[in-house]
Amino acid sequence: MFGYDAVSLQVLEREGWCHRLVIDQGVLQDVRRFRVADSYFADHYRRGATIGGHFSQAEIQQGRGPGAPDRPQTYIWVPITHLRQLIGAVIYQLNSRRRVPETERAFLEEIHAHVGPILSSAYLHELTRNQALSLGALNDIGRTLSSTHDEEGVVSGLLATLASRVEVDVLELVVPDVEHRRARVLRVPPRMQPEQTTVPLRSPTMTQVRRVLASGEPRLQALEGTSSEHRVAAWVPVRGGATSDAVLVLRSREAEAYEESTLAFLSQVADQVALALRNAWSYAQLEAQRRRLEVVEAIGRRLASSLDRWSIARELRAELSRHLEFDVFTLGVVDETDGGPVAEGYVYDSGKEQPLITVPLSAAGPARRAYETGRPVLVPRASWSSALERRDALPEDRLVEADGAVLMLTERSRQTRRAARSVLWVPVSQGGRVRALLSLQSYQANTFDETHVGLLQDIAAHVSLAVSTADMFTRMRAILEHTPVGVLLEDRGGSVSFVNPAVENIYGIRADRLLGLPSQRLFDAAGADELEVTDQQSPGVRRYRLPAREATIEVRTVVIPGSAQQPWGVLTLHEDVTQEQALQAGKDLMLRAIGHEVRSPAAAMRSVLASLLEWGIRLRPEEQESLLGEAYEQSERLLRVVEAQLIIAKLEQSQFEPAPTAVEMPDALERATSLLAHRYGERALQVRRHVPADLPPAWCESTHLDEVLVNLIGNALEHTRDAAVSVTIERQLGAHLNGTQVDGGVVNGGEAHSGQAGGDRANGARGKGSRGPARQVNGGHVNGGQVNGHGDGGRAYEGPWLSVSVADTGSGLPVHRLERVFERGGLPGSHRARGGLGLGLHLCRLIVERSFGGEIGVVRSGPDGTMVTFTVPVQASATGG
Repeated sequence: MFGYDAVSLQVLEREGWCHRLVIDQGVLQDVRRFRVADSYFADHYRRGATIGGHFSQAEIQQGRGPGAPDRPQTYIWVPITHLRQLIGAVIYQLNSRRRVPETERAFLEEIHAHVGPILSSAYLHELTRNQALSLGALNDIGRTLSSTHDEEGVVSGLLATLASRVEVDVLELVVPDVEHRRARVLRVPPRMQPEQTTVPLRSPTMTQVRRVLASGEPRLQALEGTSSEHRVAAWVPVRGGATSDAVLVLRSREAEAYEESTLAFLSQVADQVALALRNAWSYAQLEAQRRRLEVVEAIGRRLASSLDRWSIARELRAELSRHLEFDVFTLGVVDETDGGPVAEGYVYDSGKEQPLITVPLSAAGPARRAYETGRPVLVPRASWSSALERRDALPEDRLVEADGAVLMLTERSRQTRRAARSVLWVPVSQGGRVRALLSLQSYQANTFDETHVGLLQDIAAHVSLAVSTADMFTRMRAILEHTPVGVLLEDRGGSVSFVNPAVENIYGIRADRLLGLPSQRLFDAAGADELEVTDQQSPGVRRYRLPAREATIEVRTVVIPGSAQQPWGVLTLHEDVTQEQALQAGKDLMLRAIGHEVRSPAAAMRSVLASLLEWGIRLRPEEQESLLGEAYEQSERLLRVVEAQLIIAKLEQSQFEPAPTAVEMPDALERATSLLAHRYGERALQVRRHVPADLPPAWCESTHLDEVLVNLIGNALEHTRDAAVSVTIERQLGAHLNGTQVDGGVVNGGEAHSGQAGGDRANGARGKGSRGPARQVNGGHVNGGQVNGHGDGGRAYEGPWLSVSVADTGSGLPVHRLERVFERGGLPGSHRARGGLGLGLHLCRLIVERSFGGEIGVVRSGPDGTMVTFTVPVQASATGG
């Protein structure tokens, strides 16, 4: 009718946007959206009235259609209203320039009065449809994301659902790590797998991301004129609460692909993404915790069977390598030294065990901090690695100081050595102190994070228990291997699982022959006979007799409890009690003998006193004198028994110190024979004495010397009824004995030539029950030639000694008693009525060795008689020393 070349329908949208539909030369053009403020007709919208005019400096967009492009000259802008509200406009364009009459305007306005309701209904219908599509899209996105369990699945599923609704060429999910000032970027191109990179937050490519994170508002930016292949991009925050957890980025090659309504839709999508990410992160944490528990449990099980430090390190390294990526593993056990704490470390570097090395913690870096603070030390990017690798040459030492750390140069197959760039040290605490240090290291930076710290902390608890158990096992094994008590462990089935060396020594059976066999095989192999145990106070005790060794073995059984009241095993303790039984028997015999010795003189004195009380006035004087003499002799006998026991008890004390004085030997002999005269009468007074006139005084305790003389002379008189007894005293150098032994062996100048009597020692050497090292009579020095408490401040006495020999002409001592003649009970008296506990010679030996520092021995015994000789030191002043 009016010959319009093009008709443009513009419909207003929210937020100052509108979209238009153009028919040019009868051809419908593409739908375009633009801001009203940027439109040529922006002023017309503000006025809201029909306007006709001519284009002036307008930007002309070429449309699709036949013919050459034309430039419109005339336009008629007619508003469209509904309910008195402007909702759009129609622009009628002509390529020719002409005037617009009022009738034409009135006609168009009348038509537009009917277009408003129709356009409003169409717009509402389209808006409802778009909202339904939006809700449907959000539902699809929600369903898709609900089935994802990781970040890669979230971005892949989101791209798959968005691609059919929004123009998107690349989808990115940026997850910031503000603490470490970096961000993880998951980028998904169409029909490709997600790619993950780490970008510093300060990077220029992260500018819009930083702004969105700071403001919390979505952003839209045209990328035309930049180096990007895309023309527009949208950044939408993914909120997990008050802060943004991530940023969703969409990029498109279409310049007008995104607008404000797109950002509104993507903000709703971001809510779905936030929920999916939270679920993915929670799932990842649960999975990490599950894997962490699996690793810790596996390591705990594996370490439970490791019983030494380095097997613990090897087992731990092997198990960790199945679950973690690392280049260097270290377990250093900390020990305190005078120079400070040091760590002896097991090091495993790139598939090769390194030699053990000791590192001083006082000079170390991260390891020292972990030791001193008791907390883990994580170095994601070490500063010393570059400094070390820039060195032209490395030293020969394995320890290198570099930028605050002590590094160990490990042996490697390659020509150059690299320094660890990522390091983690975790202390292994035990009893409130750091017992060891556990470390993982990598030649790549940022290999380890807080998840590794938590994992190694959990593992450190198992390592602490394993190291403690290994140390306890080592100490226990050392104790069991060196204890004199045999230890045999049986398992629940009764088979031998452990035997210590003491069992081998007791039974003479090798331990490896017993393992896995029933314990009864031990007694069978050793030929042991079980004895009857009469002691009812010792339940669980068995005794066996070993005929081959003539030994008695006591076996105690200890049941080791297990779970559910079931025994885990049985522990048997084996002890050779032969000597203890002999000592106990000797003790019992001695106690009975002492009781008899005390009772006999006491009963005799009681009888004498009773006779005196009843018949005293009726007895003749000589009879009274005889009874009183007998009472005196019995009281003297009783007193000597008590004094002998007191002296023995005193001398057997390890802290005994003598108190010597100068003693004249003739006076001592006189006192001894006078005392023996009460028992042996004239025979005691007839003892021959060979004493030089210039003999110097002895240096000893007077009572001890009297006791030795009385016992030796008394024994000679006791065992030789009619033979002559003589005492010879000579000077000599040194405390050793000179003379000829029983079988003719000669003892000269300290040279010992062993003499045997019937295959046994007959030289008075200390036998069973003796204290200290064996003291021989054939030249060995007693106490190193030192006279305890004698001489100058207790130093070795090097002056002259006196050799005192008591000899008789009897038939000699029994051969079978020569070996034990100086032991307790070794030579008892000939009859109890006259006494004789067998303590005399034992007491003499104790006095001579412990008080005098000399020696005593049987120098001669045979058909021609017996000679017993002892040495006593000379007073130092008497020798001019």
